Formats: sequence, structure tokens, C-alpha cells
Amino acid sequence: YVVPLGLAYVGVIMMARSLSTVAVVDAQRGLWFVVLQPLGFLLYVATGLMQSYRAPFLEPFAASLGGGVLGVAGGWSALVWRVSLAGVLLVVAAVGAVLYLGGPSGPWLPGWAWMLAKTYGLMALMLGLGRLVRPLSTAEMLALSWKVLIPLGLVNVLLVGGLILLGVGPGA
Repeated sequence: YVVPLGLAYVGVIMMARSLSTVAVVDAQRGLWFVVLQPLGFLLYVATGLMQSYRAPFLEPFAASLGGGVLGVAGGWSALVWRVSLAGVLLVVAAVGAVLYLGGPSGPWLPGWAWMLAKTYGLMALMLGLGRLVRPLSTAEMLALSWKVLIPLGLVNVLLVGGLILLGVGPGA
């Protein structure tokens, strides 16, 4: 499930014509890449969820319910795992905000406020989606990656290439 995530990055890199995150953000000044690459964004969110909701981050959710020291299932160890899950989701959401939502750029507010709003908004979306979909086993994630996500990633790369040839996007 790393290959589809890489293909989601490739579409952004192609459109921005750079590996630099500064150039990626600058390329989105007029129009965010989520508009130009909705398939790539969905691929990024799906693979980000697969990265976040997998072992070892999934362990406390499989534990039996119990009071624990803090009143949460699994006590302190579950709390540590949940903080780890939140950290992974935060990183995935922050990178997604830069790649697809223009990072810190936006009107009226300072850049740091836009970055926080976009990151926490994407994190909330991912948390909501994570609650709607049951966690997949490693075998199910690999099957989904090979049968669905990698072909979709390749289609996204082809679509982005077509948009670039048609002169759509930054620098057109």
C-alpha cells in the first residue's frame, strides 16, 4: 500500500513540475490540486487511512473493553497507541494539506492559520472516514492496493499527463 501513495505523489509532482514542497504550494496559488486531481486526492486519503489504521496503531482498538487506569480500553498502553495514531494522522493530513490544498496559502488569514485549518480539516475527514470503514487486514490492504488502488493511481498519472499536454494547470 506504499505504491499507490507514491502514485498519488507523482501526480502532484508532475503538475507542480518540481519535487520541492515550496514549488508545490506556489503551483497551487490559483487553483488547488484537489480540484485538478480529485482522483489523486481520493487515492491519497485512502492510502493515508491504510497507513494510519494498521498494526501497530490498530492494537488498542482490538483490545477488550476494560476500565484501565484512565477509563479507556487498555489503560496507559492504549493511550500511548492512540496518541501515536493521532500523530500519524496529523502527519498524513499535514502532507495532504500541502500536496492538495495549497498548504499555508489562502486569503485574509496568516499562513500558519490556513495550514492548521487545512490540516485539522483533513484530519477530521480522515478520522470520520476511519470510523465508517472497518479496518482491513494486511492481506486485504495488499489485495486492495494491487487490484484497485495501483490501477487508479496509474489512471491518475495518465490524466495528469493529459491535463499537462492540454495546458491545464499551473504554468499553462
